[in-house]
Amino acid sequence: MDLGTLAESWRSEPNTPVYIRPYLGELPAMGVADFLRWTLRNLGIAVPAAQVGELVEAAVRRSAGEARLPSAG
Repeated sequence: MDLGTLAESWRSEPNTPVYIRPYLGELPAMGVADFLRWTLRNLGIAVPAAQVGELVEAAVRRSAGEARLPSAG
Protein backbone atom coordinates (compact mmCIF):
# COMPACT_ATOMS: atom_id res chain seq x y z
CA MET A 1 0.00 0.00 0.00
CA ASP A 2 1.31 3.44 -0.91
CA LEU A 3 1.47 5.47 2.31
CA GLY A 4 2.55 8.67 0.59
CA THR A 5 5.78 10.51 0.05
CA LEU A 6 9.04 10.01 1.89
CA ALA A 7 8.25 13.23 3.77
CA GLU A 8 5.14 11.48 5.16
CA SER A 9 6.99 8.28 6.16
CA TRP A 10 6.92 9.32 9.82
CA ARG A 11 3.27 8.15 9.80
CA SER A 12 4.50 4.53 9.96
CA GLU A 13 7.32 4.91 12.50
CA PRO A 14 7.41 3.09 15.86
CA ASN A 15 4.66 4.15 18.26
CA THR A 16 2.28 5.20 15.48
CA PRO A 17 -1.11 3.46 15.07
CA VAL A 18 -0.10 1.50 11.95
CA TYR A 19 3.27 0.26 13.26
CA ILE A 20 3.19 -3.52 13.87
CA ARG A 21 0.30 -3.77 16.37
CA PRO A 22 -2.65 -4.09 13.92
CA TYR A 23 -1.03 -7.11 12.26
CA LEU A 24 -0.53 -9.12 15.45
CA GLY A 25 -4.12 -9.60 16.58
CA GLU A 26 -4.77 -10.39 20.23
CA LEU A 27 -1.57 -10.73 22.20
CA PRO A 28 -1.34 -13.21 25.05
CA ALA A 29 0.21 -11.89 28.28
CA MET A 30 3.92 -12.76 28.22
CA GLY A 31 7.44 -11.50 28.80
CA VAL A 32 9.71 -10.12 26.10
CA ALA A 33 11.52 -13.40 25.37
CA ASP A 34 8.22 -15.29 25.08
CA PHE A 35 6.84 -12.52 22.84
CA LEU A 36 9.77 -12.85 20.46
CA ARG A 37 9.28 -16.63 20.25
CA TRP A 38 5.52 -16.09 19.76
CA THR A 39 6.12 -13.74 16.82
CA LEU A 40 8.24 -16.40 15.11
CA ARG A 41 5.36 -18.90 15.32
CA ASN A 42 2.59 -16.47 14.30
CA LEU A 43 2.62 -15.00 10.82
CA GLY A 44 0.24 -12.17 11.64
CA ILE A 45 -3.10 -11.21 10.19
CA ALA A 46 -4.11 -9.35 7.05
CA VAL A 47 -5.36 -5.82 7.63
CA PRO A 48 -7.66 -4.30 4.99
CA ALA A 49 -6.14 -1.40 3.04
CA ALA A 50 -8.94 0.92 4.19
CA GLN A 51 -8.06 0.22 7.83
CA VAL A 52 -4.35 0.76 7.15
CA GLY A 53 -5.25 4.09 5.54
CA GLU A 54 -7.26 5.12 8.59
CA LEU A 55 -4.41 4.17 10.93
CA VAL A 56 -1.92 6.12 8.83
CA GLU A 57 -4.17 9.18 8.86
CA ALA A 58 -4.58 8.93 12.64
CA ALA A 59 -0.83 9.27 13.22
CA VAL A 60 0.28 12.36 15.11
CA ARG A 61 3.74 13.70 14.39
CA ARG A 62 5.98 14.06 17.39
CA SER A 63 9.42 15.60 17.77
CA ALA A 64 12.40 13.33 17.08
CA GLY A 65 13.05 12.91 20.81
CA GLU A 66 9.45 12.01 21.58
CA ALA A 67 9.23 9.55 18.70
CA ARG A 68 11.79 7.29 20.41
CA LEU A 69 10.06 7.23 23.79
CA PRO A 70 7.70 4.32 24.53
CA SER A 71 4.07 5.30 24.15
CA ALA A 72 1.97 5.57 27.29
CA GLY A 73 -0.92 3.17 27.68
